Amino acid sequence: MRVDAGSAPLHDPDLDFPRRAPATIPAEHLRVHQRLVVDPLLSILGCVVAGLLIRHALETRNLPLFVAAVGLLAVSLPLFRFHCRDCGVAGWFLKARFHACESIVHRYRLGEPGHALVGVGTQLFIWIYALITLVVVASIFALGRL
Repeated sequence: MRVDAGSAPLHDPDLDFPRRAPATIPAEHLRVHQRLVVDPLLSILGCVVAGLLIRHALETRNLPLFVAAVGLLAVSLPLFRFHCRDCGVAGWFLKARFHACESIVHRYRLGEPGHALVGVGTQLFIWIYALITLVVVASIFALGRL
């Protein structure tokens, strides 16, 4: 005799592991519930030090120092960090979209938004434009003194 189980798989609660909702939240849903702040301090510091080293290397005609300074500049550009306003964790900006602390998961399960005024991507663009503006203004003032 054959028993038709239908399209649903058989689940024995005494023998099988309990079924759970997925523990991970899709990254596209996290953005709405996160409250993150972008921090460019390490990147700015690395770019300033690299700029000073490049200038010194060009004045002294030191090729190894110049190559090292250009390498430092390339390494310091992606050093933007993020800080979570809920749990206080800081991490690399490239991993910000995967950050899910208890508060974010709780808001996700309740369906409440994170009430962040500006998203992480927008903050990054604002910082980049502010830094470019600062460099242009500083260059104008430096050339004005010549």
